[in-house]
Order: sequence, then structure tokens, then C-alpha cells
Amino acid sequence: HNSVGNFWVALPVVYLIIRPRTAIRGDGMLCRWGREDLAWLRAAPRYYLLNDHAAGSPQGYTGRKLWWLITFLTWLVISVSGLIKEVFVNQGLSPSTVHAMTYLHDIAFGLVGFFFLAHVYLVLVRRKSLRYMVTGR
Repeated sequence: HNSVGNFWVALPVVYLIIRPRTAIRGDGMLCRWGREDLAWLRAAPRYYLLNDHAAGSPQGYTGRKLWWLITFLTWLVISVSGLIKEVFVNQGLSPSTVHAMTYLHDIAFGLVGFFFLAHVYLVLVRRKSLRYMVTGR
């Protein structure tokens, strides 16, 4: 677990070094949300879960923005909570704090795991979704 944790924390830093433009563009997407994005978020559950094509096919880059947001937030929560648990546990960290960090750590991992499995489902079951993921159209 600890070796994977080191990889988990270092990977975004390495990505920033190797692909700075892509990383910065992705970080910029986290901050820009508009009306089209809110419309996408409203239409997506009906379209994907209820197969309601009248809701309209969600298009654009909102799904990618949402994925970047979830990835960034879960990376941050998993990294910080894991660091707190690992570094400060032997320095008198209260059991309730350790439990809280474990809880946050697990919730964040479950959330990113859910989104990953949702992408696998969309690619395997809804074949058009891969095109939307890649092109936004």
C-alpha cells in the first residue's frame, strides 16, 4: 500500500513535467463551468441511466471536466489523508483523527473507483460513448 501511495502522489508531478500543456489545460478546465455544462449535468442521468434519448445526448467537454474534477479532488483527498495517517500516526495522532482520515481515504477511493467503472461500462455497453470521451461530440 505504501509503495502504491508513493506512486499515486508522484504520478501527477511526473505528468506535469512530461505533458505540461495538457496538465495545465486540464487544470484550467476545472475552473471554467458554464450554462452548457449545467445542461449536460442535468441531461446525463436521464440519458445514461434511464436511456431517455428525449433528454438529448450530452455533448461537449463537461464529462471530461467532471472526470478531471473527480480525479483531482480524489487525488488530493487520498494523498493528504494517507500522508496524515502515515506520517503523523506515530506522533500522537488521536484515534478519532485516524478513523476520520481512513473514512475520507476510503470514500475518495470508492468515488474514483466508481467513476472508473462507469467509464468501463460506457465503453463496453454504450459504444458511442468512447467517441464522446475522445472528441467531445
